Amino acid sequence: MILTGKRGVIFGASNKYSIAWGIAKQFIKEGAIVLFSVKSSKEANKVSSLLHENGLHSSVEVCDLSDESSLLDLKEKVANQLGTIDFIVHSVAYAQKDSLNNHLLNITWEDFSTAIQISCYSFINIIRTFQELLNDNGSILTLSYIGSHKVIPGYDVMGVAKAALESTVKYVSYVLGERNIKVNVLSPGPINTVSARGIKGLKDLIKKGQESAPLKEVINIDIVSKNAVYLVSDFCKGVTGQVIYVDSGYHVMGIL
Repeated sequence: MILTGKRGVIFGASNKYSIAWGIAKQFIKEGAIVLFSVKSSKEANKVSSLLHENGLHSSVEVCDLSDESSLLDLKEKVANQLGTIDFIVHSVAYAQKDSLNNHLLNITWEDFSTAIQISCYSFINIIRTFQELLNDNGSILTLSYIGSHKVIPGYDVMGVAKAALESTVKYVSYVLGERNIKVNVLSPGPINTVSARGIKGLKDLIKKGQESAPLKEVINIDIVSKNAVYLVSDFCKGVTGQVIYVDSGYHVMGIL
């Protein structure tokens, strides 16, 4: 149980297929105390049910990340329940469905700004709000995808948002480095989550990834979650500002 004694907040768990739920479940298994932040009462009920079904106990709070007062209210709840924290996991991304599978030149400013605000700026806002509660030597983790720097048809505006997120991680790692806080990105291969199903041709992406990757292994939430455990554990030293690919090596291939 390598996370025993560590406390933190995980943003973005929504259902049993979400990566954030898988990470949270693995963290709890490894001894961490987790507080969940979800965007709606409906998701709070789902996560609470999942915790009950798995015999786990954690607090679940609703927070609208686009609302400053809601985020500050969450900070107060975290301070009251956990005191200080050792990690933050940001697994939050959103784009209007019509923005995906659509030529980037056709996107409206409203849809573009929504994707950037929720998928990238929320990361900045969360860290700024919680930095006083975050212990030195802590860890911050977010999620991305290779579509941030490679063209994945159907990913479109989300690729641009994830590119912004990955660049943000580098700059934030510099700012928080003096406190020895690690800030990293996990970039899994395609996984059949509810949100990923909005990408056209998802099944083909998963199949192609398995066939082309050096390890020939289909990536699942369990694999991603175990890598997340390492990145917030005390075994992870000297690693910050990095994009850690968990895709069986798919990203190294030049000819696919």
